[in-house]
Amino acid sequence: MLVLITEGDDEVFIQKYMEHLGCIHETDFITLSVGGWSKIQASKPKIDELIDAGHDVVLIFDADGDYNDGGFAKRTGEINTILHDNKLNLDFFLLPNNADDGDFED
Repeated sequence: MLVLITEGDDEVFIQKYMEHLGCIHETDFITLSVGGWSKIQASKPKIDELIDAGHDVVLIFDADGDYNDGGFAKRTGEINTILHDNKLNLDFFLLPNNADDGDFED
């Protein structure tokens, strides 16, 4: 099963979008809100549990921008550092398009 780890506000949208794509919630995927990219380390025990159970885990967060000390390049670096330091081998996608600064609301 695919586990999509998101920020709180994005969780419902991600769930509805996956359903729109034909995926069935609780069968094909589940969503889990951890409260944002800065909470990855605190969520490591749950992430490890999901991985140990054989689930594919993907992180989906906002890239943010200068307005909140973020941006695609900066956020990518910060998340990669957290993943490396916590020995987590996960893929992630940064909204709005995994290339530019911004967030879900953009």
